[in-house]
Amino acid sequence: MPDDRIKVHNRDHEAYLRDFDALPFERIMETFRVKKIKEIALTIQLTDVSEILEIGPGYNSLAATLWQNSQWTLLEPSKDLFALNVKKFESRTNIQILNHSLEEYFAALGENRFEMVLLSSVLHELISPIDALRQIHRCLPVGSKMLIVVPNNQSVHRQFGVTLDILKDTNSQTSTEKMMQQKANYSISSLEELLVLAGFKSIYTSTSFVKPHTHKQMQEWVDSKRLLSDDLDHLYNLSFAFHPFNAEIFMMVEKV
Repeated sequence: MPDDRIKVHNRDHEAYLRDFDALPFERIMETFRVKKIKEIALTIQLTDVSEILEIGPGYNSLAATLWQNSQWTLLEPSKDLFALNVKKFESRTNIQILNHSLEEYFAALGENRFEMVLLSSVLHELISPIDALRQIHRCLPVGSKMLIVVPNNQSVHRQFGVTLDILKDTNSQTSTEKMMQQKANYSISSLEELLVLAGFKSIYTSTSFVKPHTHKQMQEWVDSKRLLSDDLDHLYNLSFAFHPFNAEIFMMVEKV
């Protein structure tokens, strides 16, 4: 049973998955997100991780390409995506796949379990992120690491939105965020403050992918061939020049 201290969000996962499948440009962003995570693993020399928890692997679990010899637990709340991952990894004996919510799983989990937690494109969708982060913190040994990926509310396209009076400010919830049942958005500073409050310290931060327009507009450019594959690569490779105003935040933290 879930811990009473945790606010369980009774999310409509089927509706979420339909909206996600219809969301323009997200699958392209997924590709570059995975690429960036691989680069981070090399940058901070995370080459040997024994036990990993990936929360919300979705369509594109990192277990497919990273730390092949590690023991993985994939925590997927959507029944459809759970079934997809079970089939995808049926030959991998080092991967356990569970169909539970984050809140329910951590309320029942013992301490000192995982060396690494991957929380990619999940935190901003939780109804009570601080409670969830504290539960994760409780279950990790000191020194364990967690990688968080969230949309950046200081992204170039949101800055344009404010300038054009489409958004009141960069913290305003966009129509896409509302459709995708997202509860919060973050800047680097607000994300770090939340993680420190939960008992973690930041050891690496980066932002990635220059996104000048909304997902919908970017997809329209792709469909009309105004944005080609090479152009998308350039927008990714230009990330260094646009930090901290790229589309997504990547923050590695450590339990203290």
